[in-house]
Amino acid sequence: MSLLDASLIDLPLVRDRRERRRLVALDRLAAHRALLVATADALEAADGLVGRGWLQDHWLAWRDADGHDRVAGPAGADTAPLAEVTAACLVGALVVGAGGAASPVLRSSVEATWHALRGKAGPVDWIRSPAVGERHVRELTSWNDRPGRSAPEVRALLAAATGVVDAHLATSAERLAALATAV
Repeated sequence: MSLLDASLIDLPLVRDRRERRRLVALDRLAAHRALLVATADALEAADGLVGRGWLQDHWLAWRDADGHDRVAGPAGADTAPLAEVTAACLVGALVVGAGGAASPVLRSSVEATWHALRGKAGPVDWIRSPAVGERHVRELTSWNDRPGRSAPEVRALLAAATGVVDAHLATSAERLAALATAV
């Protein structure tokens, strides 16, 4: 008798384990696709905001209830009235588009935009350390605030970031179809 005797292997149990792994992979991929769709929506909202009003040297601008113009930088981005924002820099627009500084969509929006700025080919590191994310935010802010920068350049970068997300959506759709039909 061999240890590899096929009659000793419980095939339904092996199939069940494989099926559970396949279903877990499907679930993770579907969740990632949902984040990518939300990211594309956030980038579109950010582009619309920059199209209406773009800033340098501040993140957000709005008019308060008394009619005074207000601005905020990174420290005030989480307390600014997002629905009242009339203009934003690149990163401020990403914050507004994502629905706030605490939104998980903000992280992926920043990563897609940074990836587009750097012109990197290949996959995006959607899950990176907070320190790396902060560095990417600083780089995007510096790029936005560079003298001579224009709103059309910022909008072009947001369009490129949307292209990055769209490419990942297409790839994940192929992976999802392959996983869904695998048995």
